[in-house]
Amino acid sequence: WLAIDGVVCDVTDFAVVHPGGADILLQHAGTEAGEAFREAGHSEFAISMVRKRAVAMLVAGADRSVEEASEGSIGTSTGKGVLSRLFTKEDFGGYHLHKILGIFALLQYAARMGFVFSGWRLPDRDQAWLGPGYDTLICVWLLALLQLSSFIFHVPRNRILGSPMIWQEWRMHNLIFVMRHVFVFTVRWYQWRSGGFGSHGNSICILLAYGALFAQLYTVDLATHHLREDKHESLTATWPFWRGCPAWTESFIKFYYTIAQFQATTLMLDMSPWLFMNVLVIFPFQWASFLMTLVRKGVITTTGYHMGYLWSLMQVVFCAMLVHEDPLIPAWVTWISLYAVRRLGLNKYGLWIGMMIRSFAQVVFPELYEANKGLAVLATPTFWGAWALVQWCMNGQILEPRSRRYLESRPKNLEV
Repeated sequence: WLAIDGVVCDVTDFAVVHPGGADILLQHAGTEAGEAFREAGHSEFAISMVRKRAVAMLVAGADRSVEEASEGSIGTSTGKGVLSRLFTKEDFGGYHLHKILGIFALLQYAARMGFVFSGWRLPDRDQAWLGPGYDTLICVWLLALLQLSSFIFHVPRNRILGSPMIWQEWRMHNLIFVMRHVFVFTVRWYQWRSGGFGSHGNSICILLAYGALFAQLYTVDLATHHLREDKHESLTATWPFWRGCPAWTESFIKFYYTIAQFQATTLMLDMSPWLFMNVLVIFPFQWASFLMTLVRKGVITTTGYHMGYLWSLMQVVFCAMLVHEDPLIPAWVTWISLYAVRRLGLNKYGLWIGMMIRSFAQVVFPELYEANKGLAVLATPTFWGAWALVQWCMNGQILEPRSRRYLESRPKNLEV
């Protein structure tokens, strides 16, 4: 237990999911922690959780009953505003390096999307004003530094079931995905800087891009193995939603979140002669983390998180459609096909090796690919069928059991 403004709270069951970690609670165990609680800038959500755990009063605060304490103001005497809750001493000892990098990232994303929407162009620059200069490379690697700097914060090991908040597995997955895009961007930037987008250069780029993809698939599995305690969860299927969310709305949002993963990967593998999509696809990953922080600080609700995250995912696709001046119907067919095949249970490595065959044919042998496009398009589903047969021979079944996680959803709490 610990006390906040004289109110004794039993936090035994909360320690394992405390966003700041259990250690900080243990440091204040058995003491009055009101000042430290206020200094951390807790949200209304956190304060409500404290009220629910009020079990007694310290002798010095016995002028109030436990019932009054559970309904009254706890830890709110200083009336901290939004900025005070966001700018904490945990951020590099009060120097706020993470916040500075975050503000830079938001301004950069806004500016680059604005350039794409406006149609303004500069010589030797792409649609988002990215170019072969070192200024471009530094700007993108600052996004990677932002992701790395997030590891100074204590976050819970397990997902908080009631609201979308950052936890350790999510943070590690985000780092892996962001570094995947930054690496591929760096390879493409070096190719641009060294001159030309010839077939030989594109062949090397597509090989390295798929190498980054398979490295990401493997490291994500490692992160999940070490950080996920509930093996029946998945990042998408067990998202918390707001109370009263219609079933069809929840299903659609989960569906689009999964489609967006395929969109990000295929856009990364795109060998078009511009770089901005490899940068803009990072935006939803980092924007989601920012929205989760706002939820934890009580600035926005679960509904606000999902609406904001959906908006960021759609912005990226809209930028791609705007530049191509096309609704990208073939791309949508590809994304939905990937979703359907993966949901059926095809192993994810087999899924992307099948796509790699087509990509290599298109990039390495462009003339042969154009002359036999029909056969080239059929090569991918043919490989998927062969891979499914191999799965059946090795595992006794064509469908992969873990694919059932796509259909899982944590049961909602019943209200009596």
